[in-house]
Amino acid sequence: MSSIDRKPHALRREKSMSIPRHFVFVDTETRVVKDSEGNMIQHFKLGWLCYYSRAYGRHVEQDEWIYLPKIDTFWDFIFAHCQPKQRLWVIARN
Repeated sequence: MSSIDRKPHALRREKSMSIPRHFVFVDTETRVVKDSEGNMIQHFKLGWLCYYSRAYGRHVEQDEWIYLPKIDTFWDFIFAHCQPKQRLWVIARN
C-alpha cells in the first residue's frame, strides 16, 4: 500500500547514450502512523543499501552492502560516493 497518491508515469528519456556504471539499490522498512487529520506518516525503521559498480576498462566489478540503522547513514554513503563527472544511479523501494 502506497502512501503517495500519484499516477504511474514513464521515466524521462536519458539524453546521452552512456551506459550506467554506478548504482545504489535501497530497500527500507517504515512504520506507518495516521495523524489526527487522517494523513499517513512514515517513520523510518531500518534499511539495506547495495552499491554496485560495473566492470569497465581496468576497473573491476565492485559491490558493497551497508545496513542502514538511521537515515543519516544513507546520506553519508551517497555523498561519499558522488564523484565529479560520474553519475550515481539511486534505485529505491519503499
